[in-house]
Amino acid sequence: MKKNIKVFTLTLLSLSIILVYFTNFICTYANEEVKKSSILWSGTMDVGKGYSSTFLPTNKGFLTEELYSAEPDKHLEKDTPLLLKINKNKMSLANSLDLARTHVLKTPVGEHLYDFYKEDFLDPEAEPWNGMCHRWSAASCDPKVKNYLSVISEKDFKHKNIICGGILLELPELRELFTANYPSWNDNFFRGTNRNTPNEYYNDAYYYKNDYAVDFIEKHGGMNAFKEVNETDFSILDSLGQFYLPKGKFLLSEKWMMPPHLFHDWAVTGLKRGGFIINNDPGDELWNQPVFKMISTATDIKNSGLELPYFRYENDDAVEGNHFFYKGDNKEAEKELDRLDNIDKLLKVLVNDRRKAPDMKISEVIKDLENRVKADIKENENVENKEGNKKRNITLNLIPMAIDSEVVQFVKKQESEGKQLVETIKALLKWKNDTFENAKKLGLKLKDNFIMEKVDTVLDFMQENDNFRAFEDDMEQAKYSYFVIKNKTNDFIYSNWISPNVKNSRPGSIWYARRESDTCKEFSIKTADKFKKILAKKEYVFNDYEDITEARKEFARLNDVREVCIQRATSDLLDLCSSCKSIETLNDELMQIANALEKNTKEGKTPEEEQKLAKEKISNFKKNSNAIIDRDNFNIELNKRGIKAHIDENGDLVF
Repeated sequence: MKKNIKVFTLTLLSLSIILVYFTNFICTYANEEVKKSSILWSGTMDVGKGYSSTFLPTNKGFLTEELYSAEPDKHLEKDTPLLLKINKNKMSLANSLDLARTHVLKTPVGEHLYDFYKEDFLDPEAEPWNGMCHRWSAASCDPKVKNYLSVISEKDFKHKNIICGGILLELPELRELFTANYPSWNDNFFRGTNRNTPNEYYNDAYYYKNDYAVDFIEKHGGMNAFKEVNETDFSILDSLGQFYLPKGKFLLSEKWMMPPHLFHDWAVTGLKRGGFIINNDPGDELWNQPVFKMISTATDIKNSGLELPYFRYENDDAVEGNHFFYKGDNKEAEKELDRLDNIDKLLKVLVNDRRKAPDMKISEVIKDLENRVKADIKENENVENKEGNKKRNITLNLIPMAIDSEVVQFVKKQESEGKQLVETIKALLKWKNDTFENAKKLGLKLKDNFIMEKVDTVLDFMQENDNFRAFEDDMEQAKYSYFVIKNKTNDFIYSNWISPNVKNSRPGSIWYARRESDTCKEFSIKTADKFKKILAKKEYVFNDYEDITEARKEFARLNDVREVCIQRATSDLLDLCSSCKSIETLNDELMQIANALEKNTKEGKTPEEEQKLAKEKISNFKKNSNAIIDRDNFNIELNKRGIKAHIDENGDLVF
């Protein structure tokens, strides 16, 4: 019995140790609470907030312009005297970094980065939005970089200022330097689109100033009319769910929007990697925002009743349309489902035919479709398959082949009343909505093998600062809601967004940054000689070529040059952050020496052993701290305390 108790106790102890280890591992990695019963992951995941900085607009050249000097006195207000000598010369941030690298890392003057920054990071003619938010957001997701640059309280903005060989690098300046230098690549994972503008003519005219598109739009009502068409396109596509749009006659199709359930899973995966970047506004401008926290809650949706949302499964194998998910309790409800499918057929034709204009008639689109189908059938009616049987090879872009007569009559009635394209589409969408609501009243249910949930997700992310070297963080939230449906028999999952595609209601794109901090050191060592050659010969200077082939080669060469220089600068920044102590810490070390000497002075004498120890501490401080003692201020402080000692011209403590 005692033996069994002992075994049980040891087993319980082992399990406890394993549990504690596992819990600590999870908490170190990400603070995560999970509800496992939901279709998707739900709960809370927090990997620790990142930090804010500017996006370093290229037209400003913040790193190299003398206008933005350090001004250390402005931020170093202390109750105790500051006993360190800090470089207070008005210099650019690039110069400060170069001097810090020289003093601490013994970097030769010939390897200074100032000229590289001047050439690569300053273009007065650049667009105001052109900058480096992709680098800042990637660095803000890197756990090692966050360890140095994130703050918990306002005090950290002072406590994390470092001094490197007499050169002050304040925390906001370190943030800007990582933004300038952190190597950011998103080619390994990028999903979504930065501009959800479905109408190609509007898109080409608005964003790319395409002459053909501009001319076409002017002939058909102008940009205001096409803007209304484009907004109507949003409504159609929203009603169709996950819909594929052709990008061009000979190009692959693209999904109209990021599927919510995949966005959800990608966000969870991104946080488990340490953070991810989101563009939460698929509008005119691209904004990269690093996400550090996610809270998701799921609510069950009943299998029947008025709370059922509209759900359409759109894929090549979805021949049943709305019947894929729903069933009617009676013939009247089934009839409403059929009408929904028929309305969707026409809406799908309208968004597939991308040549529409505000002054066209939908009946003409239907007639044109029927003529193309007839021509396709006639052209292929004599084609034989392998068995020798004749077949009709109708191209996929002409499906559905026929529009229901009830829907056609509805369109003709609208047009007879003088309604144009946009008005008719709005009427179709209203008819569709009314049909679905009527189906629910008549008795609409989810098929028995499906379950459905409403998911609400809140993402906390870091926002950019407007001011260079800002002593503050800006955090915001993005809130998204979507329905998720699952087939219990095969785990198939599908989803629809609830909110319309308007500003801040859906994410535009999502991407993961590689963790570059762990590879920069190794890369910079391997490319040390190449780095020296680049700086010595100024190979970072752009050479203009008229020939397109040569211009592409030049672009590739410059990318390679930037990678070498940026990896080296990031590696050096990480070394400085780990090697240079904070001003607060260094000043406290000097104050401790002064306090010890003062104690002995009050006792009437300073023993030789204490004198020797104080001298050694001053000597070690100079040797190991990468800081310079302010000789005059330190001697004044010693004199105030009545200590008969001073720092001589050689920097040694003399009694």
